[in-house]
Amino acid sequence: MKKQLLLSIFIFTGFATSTFAGNNQSEPGSFSSTSSTGILKQKKDEGNRQKQVLSDKFNDSIYYNNWVPGSSSWALFQKEYLTRDISGLPSSRLYLRLATPANTWRNYWLDEMEYFTGTTSNKMTRYQLWDTISSQWVVYNYQHYSVTGHPDESWYKMGYHPVSGRFDYGYRSIYQFDGNGNKTGETDQFLDTIAGLWVDNVKYTFIYSGTLLTEQVNQYWDTVSHGWVNTSKSDYTYDASDFLTEITDYGWQTFTSSWSLSGHVLQTNNAIGNPLTYVYEYYNGSGWDTSYMNQYAYQSDSLLTSMLGTYYNSGTHTWINRNLLTNVYGTGGQQQTYLFQVWNPYTSSWTNVSGRLYDPQGNITDNYYLNLDYSTYAIQSGNRYLSEYDAAGRFSHERDLIWDSLSGSWKNSSQFTDTYEDPVNYYYIEELGEIWDGSNWVNDYQYLFYWSYPSGIGERNNGERLCFYENPMQAGTSVECPSLHPSGNYSFELISMNGTIADRGSISAGTPFVIGLTVASGTYMLRIRSNGKPIWSDKVVILNR
Repeated sequence: MKKQLLLSIFIFTGFATSTFAGNNQSEPGSFSSTSSTGILKQKKDEGNRQKQVLSDKFNDSIYYNNWVPGSSSWALFQKEYLTRDISGLPSSRLYLRLATPANTWRNYWLDEMEYFTGTTSNKMTRYQLWDTISSQWVVYNYQHYSVTGHPDESWYKMGYHPVSGRFDYGYRSIYQFDGNGNKTGETDQFLDTIAGLWVDNVKYTFIYSGTLLTEQVNQYWDTVSHGWVNTSKSDYTYDASDFLTEITDYGWQTFTSSWSLSGHVLQTNNAIGNPLTYVYEYYNGSGWDTSYMNQYAYQSDSLLTSMLGTYYNSGTHTWINRNLLTNVYGTGGQQQTYLFQVWNPYTSSWTNVSGRLYDPQGNITDNYYLNLDYSTYAIQSGNRYLSEYDAAGRFSHERDLIWDSLSGSWKNSSQFTDTYEDPVNYYYIEELGEIWDGSNWVNDYQYLFYWSYPSGIGERNNGERLCFYENPMQAGTSVECPSLHPSGNYSFELISMNGTIADRGSISAGTPFVIGLTVASGTYMLRIRSNGKPIWSDKVVILNR
């Protein structure tokens, strides 16, 4: 979607998340980079999932249009078609792009999904792009799970060159888990772009006592000795309640083949195990020097209200403010505000970096991120997203703003509006995107969503999708079957629910065929024949307006 084309910005956050033993543990005080593009994509993906879960209809297709200013009209440039498996879960998404100057529809992207039997948990996801030179799908992103919730392989590749068939870059992770669900190992590899092979890079090994992580060893692959070489190690210590109290870090000394102290974390916890203080110290060769500390505060219901990060000035022997995270909650624990700030030493005051406001239903209504010049603490750039929701709690509108450093204020950038079929359900029928030209909102893109009720005939089909069309459609609409072989002899039949043939005709490979204008509204089965034998069928809903 167009939101994915926005320039990524990076922000400071109060927590970085690292995965130990299959459990997500916060590593307070570290900073992570998050792009606004990724947040927008996540929000849109969550919206798409809601459409699938909350609907008793099937989202069959999405049509993507760009606005053509000169002609003041919409130009269709992309189509998306969805296929579901026997349980009704999405099994594939095919994207077609309009190719110019031939003005024909060609394969563009293909996403394929598999699930564990009887669940909605992904077993495999494969993302592919179409190579127009070799006329085949090329996988660029892949995830696979050995059991529910435990990935055993994940990789992605970037920068594909159709002529050479090579990628510019690739990264792969392979995981191992024990019987308790603890992650015991991870091997990361990079892509040898010349040979097209995965090459070992770094390795992580995790050791447990029961379900508690006690040791993590990090290694790198030595291409000379063709073996793994130690780089660092962390030991974890817990109290009698199994709450983490200390992490001790070591570095590997090659000449002595031994571990040497490098740093440690000292953590205190409240009665239920939430951290209260987190102090990091580094080893100076003979003793410990304090580096930074985080302090946490909670409500009576254990919701985090603040995290204060400070660093230690060894010259003045004082703690200096570093960052501050503040959360405010309403009755019942519903979050109302989120604010992350950094300390400005020039003004001795807190400077906002990111913030969020929530409505009573927990929806984010105001979300902003700022990039600072840390030599002056002046705002360099920023993004802000103002969101609205309708009476049913559904997302309806978002206005995106950018920070104008010259005026020192927010300026309009773009906006999009979602429209639904009815007042209650999540049946999207349109998303309209607009851009701000300095004085007016101007059309930019339009997504049209097509839905239909499941008929039980071909709707949930694991097979390859052969033909593509709007669903529902009007009589007189064209149907495209781009995968038909040019030398084949093909025909179609449109069969009503009582078994009568409402329309039929021959098909020329590479040329769309048209459903007859006289076909009445109703539910039909479209059947494709090759040399008289049925090769594919699926449901068609005719809805004449």
